[in-house]
Amino acid sequence: MAVSQQRLPYTLRLLMRAGVVVCGVVLFSLCMTSLRVSESQETQPKKTHTALHRPVSQACTGTRCFSQFSRDEQYAQYFIPRTEKVNPFSFRYIVPGSSICSGESSVYLVILIPSIQTHVEERRAIRNSWGSVAKGNHWPRYHINVTTKLVFLFGEDPAMKNNRVAQLESEVYGDVVQADFSDTYSNLTRKMLMGLHWVSTHCADAQYVLKADEDTFVHIPKLLDVLAQTRHPAYQGVVLGHVNTGGIVKRIGRWKVENKDYPFPHYPPYTAGNTYVISANVAATLFRTSHFMPYIPIEDAYITGILAKVISAEVVDVPGFTFYLDSPPHACDYIQNSRISSTKVSSHMKNYIWEKLVSDTLNCQKKHTYT
Repeated sequence: MAVSQQRLPYTLRLLMRAGVVVCGVVLFSLCMTSLRVSESQETQPKKTHTALHRPVSQACTGTRCFSQFSRDEQYAQYFIPRTEKVNPFSFRYIVPGSSICSGESSVYLVILIPSIQTHVEERRAIRNSWGSVAKGNHWPRYHINVTTKLVFLFGEDPAMKNNRVAQLESEVYGDVVQADFSDTYSNLTRKMLMGLHWVSTHCADAQYVLKADEDTFVHIPKLLDVLAQTRHPAYQGVVLGHVNTGGIVKRIGRWKVENKDYPFPHYPPYTAGNTYVISANVAATLFRTSHFMPYIPIEDAYITGILAKVISAEVVDVPGFTFYLDSPPHACDYIQNSRISSTKVSSHMKNYIWEKLVSDTLNCQKKHTYT
């Protein structure tokens, strides 16, 4: 049976009322305390992550880690050389080619062609056609008054069956340089870095370096005309070729690049690797810089894109340089000076183009096909 409040003793009723008041005061105090803590947290400055305050989530290349919170900052930091060597490249010359540039007062252009020892016919076709200017042969209807040198670059055959070829061709032609790293596709970048090192040490007075694949044909007089008009700062350097912008980084397949080595979806602007020119004044700098940047087996993107950006070399798009999807050439392209270089040129096609240039019997007003 409920007891009416009026029947409770007067003292008890006072205690009950006091309890209600106390509870209200305590509850109000707790609410105000919580509100002050919340306001204090909101007014305090938020912590930001900088290069000195790394977040929990990071992307690292070599000894350098990059914040995931600012892609622009991460991108800029990547192109700063590491403080320690992350890609040391030491090698020994087996065929040093030390006499190729010796005795020359001034070498203007060095042509570097990465090759493998079984490609005997490809080298013969280059020596007998467009590369023959390096041996003093004249170019039909042109007078070349600068010194050009032709150099074929080799590593060591992993199967160790063909390593005498480079030595024998060096003795016969005097245009071979070979080092003791494994001659594989993934080492193509190293092969070109070795070539740049060779130029800087054995042909130090050269003005320009042309890199050309074996399946290319290069109009040397037209290239020399372009170089004569090229101006670049003494120490900055320049890279000339067909420039690719927004090149996609592949994560699978033959051109795979690990995210840890290059954590971005696109390469910086770089020149197509079929043919490109580097001013020789930065050859040694590119080689040294590679020691302090993660290795990437995509030769053109690495040397003319990443390393060129690191050293602030200017990358210039020049019409007439070939690229991977370029159409096959015809001799009239070179008679009419419409190309600097072409790709996918077989040994037979090289000989055909050169024969037509020498004979000067081709009527370029008509359409022609190769025979």
